[in-house]
Amino acid sequence: MRSVVRYRILIDGRLGSRLASSIGSVELEPHGSGMDLLVEMAEAGELDALLRRLGDLGVTVVSLEQEAQPA
Repeated sequence: MRSVVRYRILIDGRLGSRLASSIGSVELEPHGSGMDLLVEMAEAGELDALLRRLGDLGVTVVSLEQEAQPA
C-alpha cells in the first residue's frame, strides 16, 4: 500500500482559481499576504514536478513543510 504524504507549501501572493486548477488537486488557504497550498503526494517525484510547475508559472515558494501523519 502506498502511503500518502501531505505537504503545506507557502507561496508569495495569491493564486486565482484558474491558475490553481492548472497545477492540479490542491487545497488553498489564505495566509497573510500569501497563500498555503495543501497537497497530498504518493510519490516524491510528484512534489518535485509540482515545485517545478510553480516555478514555471513564476510563483515564489516561501516555505515547504511536511504535515504530521495522523496516528
